[in-house]
Amino acid sequence: IRGKVKNDVDDASGAAIVAFTGTVTDGPNGEGEVTLTATETAAIVLPASTAKKRPLTKYLYDIEILFSDNQVQRILEGRCYVSPEVTK
Repeated sequence: IRGKVKNDVDDASGAAIVAFTGTVTDGPNGEGEVTLTATETAAIVLPASTAKKRPLTKYLYDIEILFSDNQVQRILEGRCYVSPEVTK
């Protein structure tokens, strides 16, 4: 299992906000697990001083399964939003 969160699907730099990998835990039942490392988590967590000034920002993500024969199947996709701090 692999996935990325990016600013835009056509982002010329190709740089992901966060990229992650996971494993299939129960193939017959379609279950998998994705765990972010401390570095990956830090890439998406903002300090309070920055979060309260940040505008609502939209990102795109998808999650794929990479099979042993190198076929790729997208299993989940969508938008995610990072909002500014509300409670101060």
